[in-house]
Amino acid sequence: MPRLPKQQILKELKRHKICISDLGDGCPKIEMLLGSDVYSKVITGGVKQLKGVLTAVNTKLGWTICGEHTSSNHKNRELSTMLMSSFFVQNLKVSDLWDRTDDTLVIAPKLEAKLESLTKRKILSLTQGIFDPLGFLAPALLPAKLLVQQAWATKSDWDTHLPTDIQSKYMQWLDELKELSKIKIPCRLGYSSPDHWTLHVFCDASLDTYAVVIFLRNDNQGEIILRLVGSKSCVSPLKRLTIPRLELLACLLGARFVKYIIEALDIPSKASTFWSDSTTAISWIQRNNK
Repeated sequence: MPRLPKQQILKELKRHKICISDLGDGCPKIEMLLGSDVYSKVITGGVKQLKGVLTAVNTKLGWTICGEHTSSNHKNRELSTMLMSSFFVQNLKVSDLWDRTDDTLVIAPKLEAKLESLTKRKILSLTQGIFDPLGFLAPALLPAKLLVQQAWATKSDWDTHLPTDIQSKYMQWLDELKELSKIKIPCRLGYSSPDHWTLHVFCDASLDTYAVVIFLRNDNQGEIILRLVGSKSCVSPLKRLTIPRLELLACLLGARFVKYIIEALDIPSKASTFWSDSTTAISWIQRNNK
């Protein structure tokens, strides 16, 4: 980890009563290298936001400064330890999607299609080509998934022009995607030790879709902070199911998704609360437990 240069930031640390031992210029010899899977286990819970994008994190090894530091000479840029959510940004070449000024993810949709070229193959390719592993775009992608289902129901050939109403709705959806660029999603999830984290899983369904969304609630020394972790959504089968059964499918989707999140964040499974407004689905689950 590069040493913290002696400059204005030291006054900021002094104001927060934070003592840093490694001061000066240059890069010292690495004595200990922590992987991202261990990083969360050494955090003791103290987090203080400094000026700019720097954050002071209290660990079992002492205070650590995380974030990016830029000196007065912009050509001389040094990096301190990066937060876990930002470890591989440069390798993935997604710097355009990461606003480092406030450590947020931004959405930059670049989908283009001509009206006359909209076929079943084309809209399926466009819709499935959107990379959204954590479901941040799930609400925005649902209209497209429903239109794909409608296109499939026409039983037309793969390269035959779709009905005008489906084409116009899909083109309208493409045009509205540019509004997603206004959304910013915080990269940082936890501001405290994972022992103070709880997951809240919301499951819901309608005749057309069923979905789940997960939020992380963390208690940072009395300050409650909520963060969106991810979501999943599915289009209901063409063969209609009852609302209670779809609600049950939403609960199943939530259980599977939260298992993945728990393993990824390495937090206790008991720190999860499920929410559903379907008394029927809840009674089915309770009856099955008996």
